[in-house]
Amino acid sequence: KQIRKGSNNLTIKVLSNPASAVLESWTHPSEPALGSCYVFSQPTIRIRDLFTKTYRNGSVFNGEVGIVVKTDALNPKKAKIHYELLTPQDEVVTYGSQEIELDMRREDTLRLVAQIPDTMVWSARNPTLYTLRLKTQTEGRYTEYVSLKVGFRTVGNTRGQLAINGYPVALKAVPDLGTTVSPSQLLEWKEQGYNLILLPAGG
Repeated sequence: KQIRKGSNNLTIKVLSNPASAVLESWTHPSEPALGSCYVFSQPTIRIRDLFTKTYRNGSVFNGEVGIVVKTDALNPKKAKIHYELLTPQDEVVTYGSQEIELDMRREDTLRLVAQIPDTMVWSARNPTLYTLRLKTQTEGRYTEYVSLKVGFRTVGNTRGQLAINGYPVALKAVPDLGTTVSPSQLLEWKEQGYNLILLPAGG
């Protein structure tokens, strides 16, 4: 209700000693920096969050997508969530819709499951990403559209070693992180076989 079409003014408060300081890894004080930002208005009943889980089932994987739906209405609300999951080649893996009814200011999770071939799960060598498209329909109108990339993989432990999709993965840490890292530096490390960045503890 406080958002206007076009430009909006934002006030940002920067704390001198935030509680999150212990989680930060700066080795020296840094000046606050603000990048680009935007604000947007959401419908009363909307998709609040998404998550994926992956389970191995023989030679295939079951990929689960959780869709967290929330309402801010003061009375019960119904909605229908339409979904479509596409491969990187734009082939439809699964599609359909699920209805949900929420009481006042409540949220619930819808789940959809699709079979993922073992050649199409995410890995460092083959970072396969699917496209998930969602539409929220309330009272006959489409009020929200969401499209994002999702990957499916399992993470486990095999004899004390990290395993991705059931296969052991050797970790190779970057020798010297430095104070700043550029996207080109990250790409160079990846090409050199590094897959781990160690961050110093916060102060």
